[in-house]
Amino acid sequence: MDDKTKQEKNIQQKRFRTIALLSVIAVGIVGAATTAMIKSGYFSPPPPSDIYGTWVEQGVPKYAADMFIVSKEGIRTEGRLISTDFEFDGHELTYQQGEVRYRYVIDDLDNRILLREEPAHYRSKFVRE
Repeated sequence: MDDKTKQEKNIQQKRFRTIALLSVIAVGIVGAATTAMIKSGYFSPPPPSDIYGTWVEQGVPKYAADMFIVSKEGIRTEGRLISTDFEFDGHELTYQQGEVRYRYVIDDLDNRILLREEPAHYRSKFVRE
């Protein structure tokens, strides 16, 4: 082997070591950040209270607008408690009224707009008052 080939091999080894070291450091940083986020509850589902409030349908005449109230007791509409069991995962609200399943999806970062996905007869928007 001549000196030029040895130099090239040394340069390649140094590059490999540098890349390997940087990779280990990057994995360590990502791991530490993920651990901190898990411990702080960042990945935990939000409390159901984030969805509590009065929700009113938009884009329809006021007299025809659907309205419902979400509270710790359950879902109310027209003054009646229609469901005591609902689920909220931070993105989706679901509950059952009789045989009909209702599913709403959060449409903004402030949890103030819900889009009704089910029942699918039409898609409507609800705003928290």
